[in-house]
Amino acid sequence: MRSRLFILASVFLVLVSLIPGLVAAQSPRSQAPMGTAFTYQARLNAGGSPAEGLFDFEFRLYDAAAGGTQVGGPISRVDMPVSRGLFTVSLDFGPAFTGQAVWLEVAVKGPGDTVFTTLSPRQALMPTPYALHANHAADANTAGELKTEVGGIRLEPGGVYSGGPNVIGGFVMNRAIPGAYGATIGGGGGQLKLPPDVGYWVNTAGNYATVGGGADNHAEGENSIVGGGFHNTASEMWSTVGGGISNAATHQGAAVAGGGSNTAEGGFAFVGGGDGNRASDWHSTVSGGEENLASAEHATVGGGLQNTASGEAAVIGGGKDNAASARYTTVGGGVNNAATFQFATIGGGWSNTASGDGSLVAGGVGNRAQGLNATVAGGNDNRAGGEIATVAGGRTNNASTYAATIGGGASNQATGERTTVGGGTGNNASAYAATIAGGMNNIASATRATVGGGQGNTASGPHATVPGGDANTAQGSYSLAAGRRAKALNTGCFVWGDSTDADITCSTNNAWLARATGGVYFYTNTALTSGVRVLPGASAWSSVSDRKLKENFAIADGQAVLERLSKVPITTWNYKAQDDTIRHMGPMAQDFYAAFGLGEDETLISTIDADGVALAAIQGLYTMAKSQASRIQQLETENADLKQQMSELQTRLANLEAIVSQMKQQRAGGQQ
Repeated sequence: MRSRLFILASVFLVLVSLIPGLVAAQSPRSQAPMGTAFTYQARLNAGGSPAEGLFDFEFRLYDAAAGGTQVGGPISRVDMPVSRGLFTVSLDFGPAFTGQAVWLEVAVKGPGDTVFTTLSPRQALMPTPYALHANHAADANTAGELKTEVGGIRLEPGGVYSGGPNVIGGFVMNRAIPGAYGATIGGGGGQLKLPPDVGYWVNTAGNYATVGGGADNHAEGENSIVGGGFHNTASEMWSTVGGGISNAATHQGAAVAGGGSNTAEGGFAFVGGGDGNRASDWHSTVSGGEENLASAEHATVGGGLQNTASGEAAVIGGGKDNAASARYTTVGGGVNNAATFQFATIGGGWSNTASGDGSLVAGGVGNRAQGLNATVAGGNDNRAGGEIATVAGGRTNNASTYAATIGGGASNQATGERTTVGGGTGNNASAYAATIAGGMNNIASATRATVGGGQGNTASGPHATVPGGDANTAQGSYSLAAGRRAKALNTGCFVWGDSTDADITCSTNNAWLARATGGVYFYTNTALTSGVRVLPGASAWSSVSDRKLKENFAIADGQAVLERLSKVPITTWNYKAQDDTIRHMGPMAQDFYAAFGLGEDETLISTIDADGVALAAIQGLYTMAKSQASRIQQLETENADLKQQMSELQTRLANLEAIVSQMKQQRAGGQQ
């Protein structure tokens, strides 16, 4: 075995009988004399690495650095523990110190070795042991004088650039690292290693570093602290481990409060507790949980299991298997969620993804917010793929373009820019600003087309509307189809279909078609006491005319009406809105109003009033005709005799005419 021994900067003297308490400095001279034992600490390397395990040692004193005469020893130590290459032993060579220089020779035998190996060179002992030879050493304990070991606390000189002594308490093998100064170990150490390890767990401290207690704790960075626990390490300046097991603060200012197997690797990084957590970049934080990682600057994981905040200032509140992988991203909790683009946020849920800049998934399962500032509030397997697209909830909905919105429902598509689907199932708004409020399997496929609801409806014309119903089609621009199987195929068509399972189709621009097999009713007041109707199967309007709905009756004078009507000009004309070949006949409203004062407006003629005037005039004509017929009857009675006389005269005249004719014939024959 080839080993190399590095002796610590100082060899310390201890008393055979320890004086308890610092007040021992005032003990009387009659106290028992000091012994000749001193404490020796050194570092043992094996094969270039710090030795570990149980070793056998032999110690001898010589009066020369090489050769010379042995003046003390040998002293043997069997199965002495060596940890991280360090070991501590108490040696007593009796009266070997006479004031002359002496050198310590160390021989060592490791596990499996059969012979001792003498280490080279010998180590010159510092003057401290000779204090035992001074006559005043045993009785110069004046008040305030520091002791090498008092009450179990060892005071060790600092290193070459000493900033003060090291204060070591606890297990005898606890130590300041070589060259350290101002180190403090409050206690602890001495815990026996378990097989296959051999030896003891000890605590170590560096410059101005502190180990409060525990075992196998190492505050090796300047001003670092390990409060306690087991197998903890604070290896850089200002780093801190509060306690726990196998925790490490490995960068300046890094801190681990407790827990187990946690690591604060970034500058001023922090792990609060838990198990297996890592804060690996500057100012990163893991508050607790298990196997969480904050791997970017200012990243934070609050807790949970196997979460990773790998973006700058990314935050994960908790949950399991969540990832915030871009800067300023946030995952509140849940399971297997991923915020992968800057400013993206996931509130919680399961297997959600926010992959657009500023995107948000509030919760739910399997939702994706992929567009810039896109939002999925919740639900299941929803996707907001367009910029500022939104899906409020539901299942398998897709808002895939700019400003598209789906309120909820299932399997809805808002695939046109600025489109909206309120809810329902299987609806598709696919053109610019198209809208479907709800229903099932509806389509709005033209610019600003609208379907209010229902089933199987299609608004395929620009600005077309289907309020609802079943199997309606608004194909023409600005058309409207409602009810059942209403087809508005041309521009501006308005079609209403009742429940009849048959098409009603508008094929003329700007026409209004309605099928109402139960009749058509228009009322003009809230009490439904005025209006018009087309009754089932009828072909004309019927006005509401119930006597019970009328008042302020006055009998019309038919002959006066007839007289006034006779003065109203009746002309033929055409409406300006129609072709001039389309002729009409009737009075002007102003003339009609001036003659009768009927109706609401002098520019209108109500059909009721026109019919009433006509009926009153007919009654006037009837009265006149009846009067004339009576007069004729009277005249006919008064002249009955005259008629008889006239008949007789007519007969006599006829007879005379016959005689005259006969006479003429006779005269004509006589002349012959």
